[in-house]
Amino acid sequence: MREGLAVARVGGKLHGRKPKLSPTREALLVDLHRTGQKRPPDLAELFGIGRSTVYALEPPATDAAAVGRRRTGPVK
Repeated sequence: MREGLAVARVGGKLHGRKPKLSPTREALLVDLHRTGQKRPPDLAELFGIGRSTVYALEPPATDAAAVGRRRTGPVK
C-alpha cells in the first residue's frame, strides 16, 4: 500500500478530494448568502450541492448577537 502512495505522490496525484465548487463559485455563493439574496437551501439547489456544504462554506458570525447564541459548552 505504501508503494502505491509513493507512486501517487511522485505523479502529483495525492491531493485528497476535489472541492465541490471552484473558488469563483464559492465566492459567489458566500456573497449571495451574506447579502441575504438567497437562503442556504436555495443556494444548495442552485449550485447543485448539499445544504451541509453551504453551511460549511458559511463564514463564522462576527456580530455580538450571533456569537452570543452559540453553544460553547457541553449539552446538558
